[in-house]
Amino acid sequence: MTLAMFSAILFGYLFGFIGAIPAAGPISILVLSRALERKYHAAAALAAGAAIVEAAIATALFWGLGEWLAENDWLRAWGSLLASAILMVVGIACMRAQSPKAVGEENTSEDRASKKHLFLGISITALNPTLLATWTTAIAMLAATGWLQMAPGDAPLFGLGVFAGIVSWFAIVIGLVKRYGRHFPRNAVRVTIRTLGAALVIAAAVFAFRGAGMLFAESAVQSAPSSMESSPGTPPSP
Repeated sequence: MTLAMFSAILFGYLFGFIGAIPAAGPISILVLSRALERKYHAAAALAAGAAIVEAAIATALFWGLGEWLAENDWLRAWGSLLASAILMVVGIACMRAQSPKAVGEENTSEDRASKKHLFLGISITALNPTLLATWTTAIAMLAATGWLQMAPGDAPLFGLGVFAGIVSWFAIVIGLVKRYGRHFPRNAVRVTIRTLGAALVIAAAVFAFRGAGMLFAESAVQSAPSSMESSPGTPPSP
């Protein structure tokens, strides 16, 4: 392995790990919620699904597809609306959550549904329109530093590093909850999960507002030329 290849993996890992730390994102809220419910496999599947999509986005942008993706505003708008619907359903389900299973008892019946949570993590992340802007900014910043040779052939290695970084952060979060979560009272856990559900509902509203705004702006841009063509010309003065 050359130094350039190792650097691509290292910087991808650092960007993925640091980028996953903020707790305000829908995936972070969902992973924490499932971990507090003792659904550790489901939480891990959610994190893996998100990591797969983010790694794919980072790879594509590193390779040079960012400009094409940025031009498709309608795609990001409908993605935002679909993400809003998913987050709304999941958020309401969290707000109606009951107390988790006994302290320290792993919810094995729910962990069997890890494939469902993997798909949920993939779909929510893929429909998040902010990730394109986030990773475009991150990769542009990395290119500006000159620390890494932005060779298209290193894009898969960069994406692999991003995947590993995201998974590493969520593994730490799930591990901490699994180890110390048993010290939280069950009622406190229930209140926390319902609060996280309310945060998801708010995030769904934000996604819906953003998607509707993007569709409105796109329709206004498309209707502007047609209205100019259909407007009658000014009659000549006598």
